[in-house]
Amino acid sequence: MKKLISMLLIAGLLAALAGCGGKGREDKSAGTPKVENGTGEKGRYVEKEIAFPEGVNKEDIFQIGKKDGDMCLYATVKKDGGTGIVCYRYHDGSFTEDTPAWMEALTIEEELYQAKVVENTGGKSYLLAIKMETQNIVAHLYRTGGDGMAVEDITPADWLEEDPEWHFFEFPQDMAVLDDGSIVANFIDSVKIYDGSGALIRTMPLTNGYGEKVYADKNFFYLEKQNDVLEFKGIAFFSAGKEKAEKEIACTENIGSGGYMDALSDGSVIVYAKGGLYKCSAEGEWSKLAAGSYTSLALGNMWCSGMTALDSGVFYALLEEDSEKFLMEYAYDPEMPLTPATVLTVYTVYDNATLKQAAAMYTKEHPDVLVEVEVGIPYEEMETADLNTVLQNLNTRLLAGQGTDLMVLDGLHVSSFVEKGMLADISDVVTPMSENGEILKNIADDYTQADGSVYMIPLRYSMRLLLSGTIDTKEAGSVEGLAKILGQQALAMGPMTVSDMVDIYMPYMVSDIVKDKKLDKEALAKCLEALKIIAGSYNMMEKYTEDTMSYQSWDLTMGADAVFCDAAGFLGSMMPLAIVNEVKGNYSSFENAYNPIGEIGINKATPYLEQAKDFLRYALSVQVQEGDFYDGFPVNEEALTRLGEKDRSNYEVYTMIQLPGGVIKDFTVGAQSKEDCDRIIELCRGLNKKVVDDAQINLVISDVLSSYLDGSSSLEDTIDKIDRGLNMYLAE
Repeated sequence: MKKLISMLLIAGLLAALAGCGGKGREDKSAGTPKVENGTGEKGRYVEKEIAFPEGVNKEDIFQIGKKDGDMCLYATVKKDGGTGIVCYRYHDGSFTEDTPAWMEALTIEEELYQAKVVENTGGKSYLLAIKMETQNIVAHLYRTGGDGMAVEDITPADWLEEDPEWHFFEFPQDMAVLDDGSIVANFIDSVKIYDGSGALIRTMPLTNGYGEKVYADKNFFYLEKQNDVLEFKGIAFFSAGKEKAEKEIACTENIGSGGYMDALSDGSVIVYAKGGLYKCSAEGEWSKLAAGSYTSLALGNMWCSGMTALDSGVFYALLEEDSEKFLMEYAYDPEMPLTPATVLTVYTVYDNATLKQAAAMYTKEHPDVLVEVEVGIPYEEMETADLNTVLQNLNTRLLAGQGTDLMVLDGLHVSSFVEKGMLADISDVVTPMSENGEILKNIADDYTQADGSVYMIPLRYSMRLLLSGTIDTKEAGSVEGLAKILGQQALAMGPMTVSDMVDIYMPYMVSDIVKDKKLDKEALAKCLEALKIIAGSYNMMEKYTEDTMSYQSWDLTMGADAVFCDAAGFLGSMMPLAIVNEVKGNYSSFENAYNPIGEIGINKATPYLEQAKDFLRYALSVQVQEGDFYDGFPVNEEALTRLGEKDRSNYEVYTMIQLPGGVIKDFTVGAQSKEDCDRIIELCRGLNKKVVDDAQINLVISDVLSSYLDGSSSLEDTIDKIDRGLNMYLAE
C-alpha cells in the first residue's frame, strides 16, 4: 500500500499547474512593496532552506506545526517495543528537542503508517495514529487526560468496523480538533464530527470539490475548495454544529494545486500551492506573497507535505522530492527586488512538465533571471479550447513583434516560421552538445539543416512500441514489415476504426508521401496497399460500441497477437513491459520513429538572445533531463543512462489481469529489469525518423480510406481523391 500511494503521489504531481497571483490589500506581515528612485518595486518573500535537527533521520519526520509562536517538527523514533514520537522546536535559528511528557511515555507497538499530532487544544493533546494491524490499515485516536500525562484511547467505534465485503477499515484522510473539544475527521466522501470522547455526533456528506485536508481555527474548521483537476478555488468555513458552510471565500486567481493552508491568529489564512504563497484576509481579500516561480514548489517533481504560518509573518513548509525531504523558510525581505532584472518568457501551446521544471530550476540557480512559462491551452481547457484560435493569436503576436523569447513549437507549422526568418539559429547550442555526446546525436542530426543550421530541438520524445507474444516484432517493426507478415498469416489485432487506423499508421508515412509540398503518388500507392493488408487483421468498424475498444497491452494476456503502446519514459513503460514479459513475448520500436515532445526554438527578435540560449542549454542539461515526469524520454545522453539505472524497487503497482477463459490473476507491475532498461536505451539511441502528425492530411485520408478498404473504390480513384483534397493545403 505504501508503495502504491508513493507511486500515485508522484504521478499526481505530474498534473500540477503553475498559477498566477491576485491583487488585494497588503498588510504588515505580508510586507509593503516600495519604489526607490525609479529602480522598481522592492520587497517580497524569499525562500531559504533550513537544515533539519542534528541526529534526526529526515525520513522519519512526518509533520510540521507550531508551538507558542515557533515552528516545530514531529518525527518517529525507534523505541523498545515499537515506535515513539519526538518533537523539535525551532527558535532563533536552531532546533531544540521539546517533547512533552505524554509523548515521551508513548509507545506504539504496531507499524506506524501515518500520524498527526494536535497539541494543547482545550488543555488536551491528541494523536491520530494510522497503523498496520495484521495486514490491514486501522486508525486509532488517542487523547491526553486532564493531567496532561495519561493517554487514553478514544478511537471512534466506526473506525474499527470492518467492511463485510471488502474486509478493510475506513480511516480518515485528516483530522482536526476545535477549541471546544469537537473532533473533525475528513473521509473521502464525508466529514464526521465527534465529541471529546470519540462518540459520533453527526456525518456531513461531501460532494466532489473539497480537498482531503481539514484545518481548525478556534471554533471553525475549514476545507479547500477544488475544481476537477484539483486546483485551489477557495476556502469553505464550517462550524461543528451546522450542516452547510457558514462562509465560503472564492479565489478567482489560478493558485494551482498541491497546496496546504494554515490560519493566523487574526483569522487570515495562508495558502501555499504550486502558484506560490498567498494570503487571504479575514475579510476575504487575497494577496500574493511570493510567486510560484520563486519557490521550490514550482519544480514539477516537488510537492508540499505540510506548512505552518506564524503570526510573526514567517512561514515554513515541508517539501518532498522523490525520496528526499526539505524544510523551507519564507520570510519577507524589503530590499529584495520584486522582479529580477531579466525576465525570459517561453510560450507553449500545451502544458509541458519538463519545460516548467527547467524554468523553475533555472530561476532558482539564477536569481537575477525569471523564466516565465505562458501556456496557450492550460490543462483544464484542453476539452474546450479552440486550437485554431490559439494559433492565430500566436501568429498575430509574432508578426507584430510581440512574441515571447522562446517558443515550444508543438503543433505549429515550423517551416513557415523558418521561411519568414522568425526563428534564431541555435546550432551553436545544439551542435556542440551533440558532438560531445551530451545529447543524442540521432535526434540532433534530424534537426540539423543541410547548411548546419538548427532552429529547434525537442526537450523529450516518445516512441511507439509494437508488443507481441507470437511474432518477431523486429521483423514487423515497420509498416512494410508488418504488412508482409500479415499477408502471410492471420493475426488477432483487435477492433479498429478507419480514423484510428489513420491516426496510428499515417504519421509514419507522411514524410514518404509528401515531398517539396507535393504528393508522391507512387509512394502513396505503396502506403495504401500496405494499409489494406494490415486492415485485414483488424475487425474494422465504423465506431466503437459500448463493449469494444482497441487492444491495449493487457490484451496480450487474453489472446491478442500484437498491440501498440506509446512509451513516454521509463515509468510510463512499466506496465506494457511487465505484460509482454508475462506472455514471454518481445517488443520493438515501430519504424524506429520518435514523436518529439516540447520542440523548442528561440524567437529571433528577442532582445535576450544569449540568455535564451543559456536557458536552452540548461533545459537540455542532465540536471533537468534526469527527472521523469511521464512526458517522454530525455534527449540528454547521461540523463537517459541515469534514468535507465535508477532504483525503482519502491515503484510497484498491484492490479489484476485476465487470462484466456476469463481467469483473473493477481498481477504486480514492478520496476523494469536491467535487460529491459538496456533494451529501451538501445531503442532510444536508434531512433532516426521523426513522426509527422498532420491533422489535415489525416482528415483527408480518413474520408476516403474506408471505401478503398472495402473495395468500393479503386486504388487509382482513392489516390485521385486524396490528391484533390490535399492539393491546395500542400501548396499553402
